[in-house]
Amino acid sequence: AAITVTPNDSTSTVTAESSNERVATVEVTENGAVVTAVAVGTAEITVKTDNGLSAKKEVTVTAE
Repeated sequence: AAITVTPNDSTSTVTAESSNERVATVEVTENGAVVTAVAVGTAEITVKTDNGLSAKKEVTVTAE
């Protein structure tokens, strides 16, 4: 899953973290952030900008 930061020409520095890296990891990229499933479970992904904005989203990883 990808998290997109808009506007695309934003100059804010973005950081992201997972509350449970055993379930899902998150990596900040040039275009936003990418969430990768690791194992079944639930994690909260938090994305923050250096100008004080933030967003949180709970992700649930299930078995196929």
